[in-house]
Amino acid sequence: ALLLVMFLLGRLPELRIFNRRETHFLVLVATGGYGFWILRSLTMDALDFSTARLLFLTAPLAIGALSAFSREKADGRALFGLALGFVGCILLVGGLRGALLGLAAAGCWALFSVSARPLVRSESALAVAALVTALGALCLLVTCLSMGEGIIRIGPRQLMLACLAGAV
Repeated sequence: ALLLVMFLLGRLPELRIFNRRETHFLVLVATGGYGFWILRSLTMDALDFSTARLLFLTAPLAIGALSAFSREKADGRALFGLALGFVGCILLVGGLRGALLGLAAAGCWALFSVSARPLVRSESALAVAALVTALGALCLLVTCLSMGEGIIRIGPRQLMLACLAGAV
């Protein structure tokens, strides 16, 4: 949907930013465009919806933890609070495999968010989103075809809503 919007707006030349920052885009695709969605799907299979949702909501905790390695430094109290939040989420979940998958999904989203921040400040957000989501969707398609099953079970109504959200 984003590539179509870029085409309709005549902004396809903005996609050349990939040629200048291939490594950055590949990290974004691996974490937010592909890794998060695969891990999210596996978490949904391993846990009930509300527990999986709880784990996905730990992404802000992971973003805070990852920001300690960026220019935005967190102090000791903040890091202790983040660690306590992660431990609390794991204790609430109970199942270790599902918890680890859910936290890994949240970690992928956090890494994506922290990695995308400097790129979106200097480049077109539409071009960045179009490249990341298109390449991530291509990777997901290859995974689905190679496994012979739909990793993300989505119906026509959900697909329409996802396309609408992407277009907006």
